Amino acid sequence: MKSKTNLTFWLLTTCLVFSCERQSGGHTSPLAFESITHWKTVSWVDAVVETSDGVYLIAGQTNGNIFVGAFDSHGDSLWIRELNVSDRPFALFEQDDGNIDIFAWRSFVKTNSVGDIIFTKLWPDRLYPVSVKRAMSGNYLIVGETDSSSVGVSSAYFLAESDPTGTLIWTVSIPGPHGLNNNYYNYGWSLLENGNNGIVVAGTEYYATEPVGATVIMQIGGNGYEPYKLAWQKTYSSLRLWRPYLFRQEAASLAIAGEGLDGKLNLLCATSSGDSIETIQTIDIQFLQDAIADHDPNHLVLLSTRQVAVGNSDVFLTKVTLQGDTLWSRSFGGPGNEGCYRTVLTSDGGYIMAGKSDVDIYLIKVENSGQLE
Repeated sequence: MKSKTNLTFWLLTTCLVFSCERQSGGHTSPLAFESITHWKTVSWVDAVVETSDGVYLIAGQTNGNIFVGAFDSHGDSLWIRELNVSDRPFALFEQDDGNIDIFAWRSFVKTNSVGDIIFTKLWPDRLYPVSVKRAMSGNYLIVGETDSSSVGVSSAYFLAESDPTGTLIWTVSIPGPHGLNNNYYNYGWSLLENGNNGIVVAGTEYYATEPVGATVIMQIGGNGYEPYKLAWQKTYSSLRLWRPYLFRQEAASLAIAGEGLDGKLNLLCATSSGDSIETIQTIDIQFLQDAIADHDPNHLVLLSTRQVAVGNSDVFLTKVTLQGDTLWSRSFGGPGNEGCYRTVLTSDGGYIMAGKSDVDIYLIKVENSGQLE
């Protein structure tokens, strides 16, 4: 919660940078900071990654264009570039040569290590990616939605693989449970390689007038099935999750996390073939923004935002076990509207969150316990 001292500190500063490094038993704990960088009016900050040399890269949107920036281990900006690419990014990756790969809704952008554009590619018409992971091969696996009719109403899931130049190697379009029906939209939200050359995808099928629809799990290839073809698809009509996230629980099962219609997080367990699914726990969490596997594979880390008063929202980071037990929950924020939309693990065992405070860039780096100090 916000103390009076903390509130005063926020009011007196236009760019806040707080960092700490503690000594304990002769060892230095991970560096933690909370920083607000006033640059331009920022609409979104949707991607963050730690580089091999400990720099934090972010990507977002300003003036309708993509921007990319680099920050040091104290949260101070090293450089920020607005790119002449009208799009909104959702992920970025550092390559071994130091170049940066940026994935956006309509385009793929490669820059050098200081954000200068090397080239830009547009995705094929009517492909709309929403999530990407680096594959075991070093390429990228992309999941999202594709319009499969000329009027752009009937939609299907799509899964694709691209190389590091953004060139698509293969693409598969998968109709939803109701087929190519103009009354339904089908979005793939997350994916997981299952180790036997198969890819499991979690998505949502929803009716055109409903905000959240049925949860759908499917596998493409693997287990002796034809590569790049649908192996199986299971629909859970009563399980209505917004953006389901997939995790490997153990060799024979999957963990799924997603926000339900009631605004609570649902943590579920499913067999690796999707034949059965059960709710493990529901957790009171508002506006889930991201969910990632922890340093400890038996734990998940959940990033959310919550309105605490009119015109005032805070960031929450929560660690839970795969059995649904909450280990800790931390809140961050000031007197304005703070929101973080992406979190990743850091090499020192902590977490970094990226988002915005009102119209400014907002970064939070915490140690493994979720603490700033």
